[in-house]
Parts: sequence; C-alpha cells; structure tokens
Amino acid sequence: MARPLQSKELALFLKPPLLITESKEDFASLNGALEQEIEPRGIVERIYVAEIAYLVWEILRLRRCKVAIMLPGAAIERLGGIS
Repeated sequence: MARPLQSKELALFLKPPLLITESKEDFASLNGALEQEIEPRGIVERIYVAEIAYLVWEILRLRRCKVAIMLPGAAIERLGGIS
C-alpha cells in the first residue's frame, strides 16, 4: 500500500518550473486563481490544477518569446530592410 505524500514531498512535486527572469509571485497568483476557480478536492485534482498553471504559464512564456523574436525583424523592416 502506498503511503500518502507528505507536505514537503508535495511541495517538491508541485514546484513551478520558472526561469530566473520569471516571478514566483506572478506564478503563485496564477496558480492561486486557478485553485480558487476549480476548487480541487484532493491530491490528484491539485496536481491537475498545477499542470494547468504550468501549461498556461508556458503559453504566456512562448508568447513573450515570440514577440522578442519578431520585434528585431519588425525594426529592420521599418529601416528599409537589409541591403
């Protein structure tokens, strides 16, 4: 029979995968809003909520990266392109 996860183990399992440039507070706010909306009742549902938060966070990260990649190209176009 498997033993229940202890709070320390659970905290490690649900640790957010943040880059050093990203805010722990912003991620916690997103995760908290999702938990408040979904109201998980057990460990499995808490894991699902954490996974949703990770996926939403990654979508937002990829959108920021896309803008960062595209902006230099837009600046070159405004200058008349590359000769």
